[in-house]
Amino acid sequence: MIAFRFLRTVLGWAWIFADTMVSATAIGISGETGFSERVLRAWPAASCASPEAGDRPAPRRSWKPDRSYIFVSNHTRTWT
Repeated sequence: MIAFRFLRTVLGWAWIFADTMVSATAIGISGETGFSERVLRAWPAASCASPEAGDRPAPRRSWKPDRSYIFVSNHTRTWT
């Protein structure tokens, strides 16, 4: 069980790191464009899809484009 949790954590970190690097590179290359805005909006959802993320944000279809959202991690998840 501990080995599975460790593997899941390592894979989660790798997923988030890779996703962040790819997103940052895409935004850096494209500059301030509509494409970079779409990448910025997709990045939190992609990061939350990692094996380590426990909770998921609301489905994208329920997000309103004229509203701002803040994604917060409180690091208080308990393992049962």
